Amino acid sequence: MTASDGKNGNEMMSMRATIKNNVLAGIMLAAAALAPATAETLNHDAEAIRKAGEGVQQEIPVAKADPTRPVYHFLAEARWINDPNACFFADGWYHIFYQLNPYGNDWGHIHWGHARSRDNVTWEHLPVAIWPSTEKGEHHCGSGSAVQDGNGNWQLWYCSMTGSGKDFSVPARFNGQVMVKPLDQDFIKWGKTTDDPVNHPILPGNLDGYAWGNYLRDSTFLKTGGRTFMVLGCTGTDAVGGNVAPIYEAKNRELGWNNCFALPRVLTLDNNGHPVQAPVPELAKLRGEHVGVQDLTGARVLDLKGDTLEIKAVFRNADKGSSGLRIRRSDDGTRSLEIRCQGGGVDVFGTRVPMTPEGEEKMVALHVFLDKSIVEVFVNGGRQTAAKVVAPPAGDLGIEAFTDGTGDVDVWRMKSIW
Repeated sequence: MTASDGKNGNEMMSMRATIKNNVLAGIMLAAAALAPATAETLNHDAEAIRKAGEGVQQEIPVAKADPTRPVYHFLAEARWINDPNACFFADGWYHIFYQLNPYGNDWGHIHWGHARSRDNVTWEHLPVAIWPSTEKGEHHCGSGSAVQDGNGNWQLWYCSMTGSGKDFSVPARFNGQVMVKPLDQDFIKWGKTTDDPVNHPILPGNLDGYAWGNYLRDSTFLKTGGRTFMVLGCTGTDAVGGNVAPIYEAKNRELGWNNCFALPRVLTLDNNGHPVQAPVPELAKLRGEHVGVQDLTGARVLDLKGDTLEIKAVFRNADKGSSGLRIRRSDDGTRSLEIRCQGGGVDVFGTRVPMTPEGEEKMVALHVFLDKSIVEVFVNGGRQTAAKVVAPPAGDLGIEAFTDGTGDVDVWRMKSIW
């Protein structure tokens, strides 16, 4: 990660000074940008993985001979484990990672062990996933988590540690958070995104490692409203408000371009003197393939899919229950960006704008433009608008309309202007 756009060193210091006086319930906010890694930058140490595997194998006979060893609780084949990390489900498999010492039966030499299961009950042990780069001065791969990037690809994050433990003469030092990516489609072999985790911390503005007064560690992730956040455990000092939980937001940079203009709009005043903004009618020139649904009731997945679309929907009796659209919907319906009209407002996947159903039929009109990572929504002819930047998985292309009243929906695939 690098510092986000517009945040130079002085601004970051100013941000920290401001945050110090505005700590609420131990939460702090900082910004970061996620830099993509190419296959050429991924470092996989097969020899370290082999040695770790041998270390575990040597102790298996002893472990099996212990009559007190549990038989239906998950544990490593042998040796010390702690802290489950980065559990995720993909392609029919539950994956679990965990802190592992392959060379002893107490804490030390921390690697990440790995196992998978079809049913979350019976497990298959896999090769060690993450190893400490001891030749670089890294001695432990601390706890962390898993997250999907904007294209739905999985990555692991761990806290790099130097020293600590009876075998190391130097005190514990926390070097930073390190990203690890899979090198195969079965998630068996993993590679680090930096050759030197000790000397290349990857959070911005010198806010990693000891910069807060002690350490940052044990990352976890939160996705909401199309945004991705990393939350870290931290021991701080009075200078930054004591013990806090820093929050970093990932900003894509997975690109060769940045920013775009909103759609051109016609600005008018309604009968009450309120400004109204509507997309220029000439945008209709871009319309291609069309699908329409009349007198919709309940919910329906439309036949047309895509990520460059114009959608016009009119919902009647919208003062009762809820009505709306789910765009960028996954095939199984578990993911989507929802625009919901309910209770006097329209929620555009996390941004709420006021809305009043109009006329005797209590109608609400939505006019939505989806252009890859940009969504613009015009409510009731443009009396209210919302614009959002989104990053759903690339394969989520479906559209679903739903209503507790009745509705009409039209969808067009949109052509390029170039």
